[in-house]
Amino acid sequence: MSKTIDDVCKQLQTVAGSLTLNPKASGDSELVAPEYAEEHISQGAFAVSYPRSGEIDADQLPATKGLHTIWTEIHFPTTVLELTLPAAIPVVEQFAKAALADPTLAGTCDTIVGPITYTFGRLDWGGEKENHVGIRFMTVVKIRAVS
Repeated sequence: MSKTIDDVCKQLQTVAGSLTLNPKASGDSELVAPEYAEEHISQGAFAVSYPRSGEIDADQLPATKGLHTIWTEIHFPTTVLELTLPAAIPVVEQFAKAALADPTLAGTCDTIVGPITYTFGRLDWGGEKENHVGIRFMTVVKIRAVS
């Protein structure tokens, strides 16, 4: 199987989509996690994964080795903050444990490198029209590819 950054992002979306939210806190138990980001998601919590930074070393051509930092953001609308925080905070450990349980992310990368780090707080989406609270996970993966 060829390993690509795109496949890693899609697999991290699968991981995010498998999380179960507390419906008492969030009003919904589902987290929307489309393969690719949508400009506007009309309701509820959603996830988006994309490559943020990385490096590709080509000193062993035709093989390359890449280290890529993938950001996965899990957004919660801030319509009712006292419900948003109890829904969002448990996701920190749920996502990390789910991703680290399969360090090759279903064979889409060689391995997750190091710990998954995160930040929690305000996230922007859709310009200034939509403000959210959420978690941004930074997952570094190694991909060795042969052309």
